[in-house]
Amino acid sequence: LYATFFILVLMAGLRIKPMMLAIAVFIGLASFQILPFLEFLRHTSRRLMDFNEASMWSLPVYALSELFFPYLSESDYIYKDYWTRQSWLLVYYMGIAVVIFAFIALKFDSTKRRRAVFYILASGLVLSFGRYTPMYYLLYNFLPGFKLSRYPIKFFFMAAFSLAVLAGMGMDYYTRHAKTDLRFKKFLKRVLAFGFTLSFFYLIFNLNFYEIGGFLKKMILNAGTDFSPKVDRIGPIVIAGLHNIRRGAGLFMFLSVVMFFGIKKRVSMNAAPAFILLIAMVDIFTANKNVYQNMGVQEFL
Repeated sequence: LYATFFILVLMAGLRIKPMMLAIAVFIGLASFQILPFLEFLRHTSRRLMDFNEASMWSLPVYALSELFFPYLSESDYIYKDYWTRQSWLLVYYMGIAVVIFAFIALKFDSTKRRRAVFYILASGLVLSFGRYTPMYYLLYNFLPGFKLSRYPIKFFFMAAFSLAVLAGMGMDYYTRHAKTDLRFKKFLKRVLAFGFTLSFFYLIFNLNFYEIGGFLKKMILNAGTDFSPKVDRIGPIVIAGLHNIRRGAGLFMFLSVVMFFGIKKRVSMNAAPAFILLIAMVDIFTANKNVYQNMGVQEFL
């Protein structure tokens, strides 16, 4: 649907005919979802929901930390239950490379396509925040049909898809301009410097991993909140969070080095993206491996 919008609208100068064609294609492709939904409306009780129920499972702002470190925001499990925390979408993490190259697209790409994707990204984030922003409340009360929606976190799909598109645009910009754009070269040098700085934190984490974990666990237990029903889970959650922070720092270090070498004339531009994609794949397929523990359904609830 996004590709149809880009091809038929943005590349056609926003003329009426391409716009109508894009809308027709959108309706045709989405009809498999729209038609059952219209049938469902005759039998649903969603019109009777109040705002609190309709906005249940909104995306808390602090959960955006999971775009950088998987599972980090899941620590709210120790003081929230299944219904009060966001339990519909379990994973936000898309890989550290996606975040870096999406940022590159937002910073350096000035095309209409990038602006369009950014607006979709911003809209998806604002809507997925749900009850945590006044915008969702206004739409719920004044936009016809919006009351039938439930679980604002579902709008995060728009943000996730937009981040993926932006990451591709950022990678495209990198392959085209890494060796020629002086401003972009300075940016990549700063990325390398930041990665070098992270190496010190990575070393500290490795040398004092369990000491840091024990210190953080004591801080949580002394916070004044009653964690007694789940006190045995605090330790594994802290260790998982620290593991993913350490892991993210290590991956950023490798990425910063590979991206920097891409600006060198002796390094083939075919090699750098290949290594970047390899690191991204390793990141996605090894995230959280051997970290999380299984638990019973009743205990989770």
